[in-house]
Amino acid sequence: MAKRAGQEVVSSGDGVYYVQDVRRADAKTHEVLLNKKQCCNYVVMHKQPCRHMVCVFHKCAMLGGSRRVTEQTIKSFWPKYFHSDVYQKMYQNKSLRQPEVYSGKYLGPQHLVVLRPTQRPKKRGRPKKARYRWKRRTVASVAASMGPITHLHYQNVLEFL
Repeated sequence: MAKRAGQEVVSSGDGVYYVQDVRRADAKTHEVLLNKKQCCNYVVMHKQPCRHMVCVFHKCAMLGGSRRVTEQTIKSFWPKYFHSDVYQKMYQNKSLRQPEVYSGKYLGPQHLVVLRPTQRPKKRGRPKKARYRWKRRTVASVAASMGPITHLHYQNVLEFL
């Protein structure tokens, strides 16, 4: 049994391994068939090994061990178009041209002219804060803001304040 990043790998012989996530109680067990290069839907869709297969590679010292074994694993399990030497050969004689910047007058139709947004100059210095002058509130001013009230209500306002 080997653990790699929370994955438990158990070998059952003949290139069949079972991988389960030990961090979750309801984790699904994945069956990895190294001889047939099969595991889950990720392998079928992307044509490259899934995370379960990579855990098995590390358990069997197929990745991260010697350089020769690692290269052999990569060549046998990953498609050729993912290899770095293929990318180098593909772009070997190619050169990328940077687009030329045209700074002259626009010569196209008027309805396609795009105007630059107007930018206001930035205000310099510390941003100004509005100051609020608080008026001192008295019982009479509170009672006056409430409108016409009776003597009984006025007593309740005084008790409230």
